[in-house]
Amino acid sequence: MTDNSITTQGQSDSTEFKERGLEAAFAINLKIFKAKIESRFGDRFPYWHFDLNCGSGLNEQIGCIGSPLAFVRAAESVGCRRYFAGFCDINPGYLGELMGRESVRDNAQCFAFHGSNASLIESIPDIIARVERPDKAIGMVLSDPNGFEVPLDELSELSGKCPGLDISI
Repeated sequence: MTDNSITTQGQSDSTEFKERGLEAAFAINLKIFKAKIESRFGDRFPYWHFDLNCGSGLNEQIGCIGSPLAFVRAAESVGCRRYFAGFCDINPGYLGELMGRESVRDNAQCFAFHGSNASLIESIPDIIARVERPDKAIGMVLSDPNGFEVPLDELSELSGKCPGLDISI
């Protein structure tokens, strides 16, 4: 039996509905960030977004965008001036496809992380610490696994270090 866990991306009849819901949730978080942080501090602090199972950015079987493109679209639609979008996937082909997509390719606020989502989670406080105190950072971590276990222990530890990051599973 072949392990397709890193070569396929889960898609179903509910994928488009889910992606629209994610984009709406991203937009709500970004609007709150703009009202509470960006309006007060300008571009001093970014909105932090980490997508732990980003895929290629498209759900080709269904014909809709994926969560990375939904986030970028939400950030643009609400006019968020500064954000950090970290996209992680264990499949390097998916990352290459994602980083080649028009809305991501020339976007200096989007970053690719190849590897396990647990290793990225462990690095998030250090990534944030280059810009601001991790305990003051505002944003979201999305864990939408496709056949993988949700890294609950790592996310729990992260929430203690970065309590301003909403965790969406």
